[in-house]
Amino acid sequence: MTDLWLFVLIFVGICLSTWILNRLLFEPSERAHLVLVKECLGKQALKHNGTMSDMALTVPHKTVDIEVSYRESIDEVSPAYTYATFRTEVFHDKKFGIYYWKELFLRPAVVIGSRLEVVEEELGETYVVSGDDLSFVKEVLTPEIRNRLLEFKEAYLRVEFGRPHGSSPLSRERGWLSVSAYCASGVMDQDYDRVIETATLFYERLEALNRY
Repeated sequence: MTDLWLFVLIFVGICLSTWILNRLLFEPSERAHLVLVKECLGKQALKHNGTMSDMALTVPHKTVDIEVSYRESIDEVSPAYTYATFRTEVFHDKKFGIYYWKELFLRPAVVIGSRLEVVEEELGETYVVSGDDLSFVKEVLTPEIRNRLLEFKEAYLRVEFGRPHGSSPLSRERGWLSVSAYCASGVMDQDYDRVIETATLFYERLEALNRY
């Protein structure tokens, strides 16, 4: 019985020590980081004529409002990232995904059964492309967009068209374009510039295709 109580006391002591350490060291650091993130988003609001709401920035661009924000890491498999997302009224019957291969390595299941071949060797060596219509994806990926994806490859970009950002795989809502940067601290201008610029390029291309 004594050994059991000793085990319980040791276990409680470890749990209490972990909780105190987290409160004293990690939580203040996380709060300080989020303050810097919010300051950076505020600068982006001024730069892009946007509006802030808590930790989210809304950037108006022609017919859409682009939501821009930073998502904290929740575990080792889900790293922190910045993102820009908007909903368009065109091509709701289409879906595709473009994944930087190093970022995708942690989530191989997302493209099983839907990988596509894209005719440009350099892009194919850097990104994995998935979707349900190869000809549509090729039309979307203009030379300008391909060059920008390659230029921003160090940001570990992910571009998805279809479901709303962060929604359940069961969601039937469509028409959302989301750009995420998985190699981003959220406290530098380029962490947001890259996703906003990439999102606007895809917006312009989708609108242009819709006019043809």
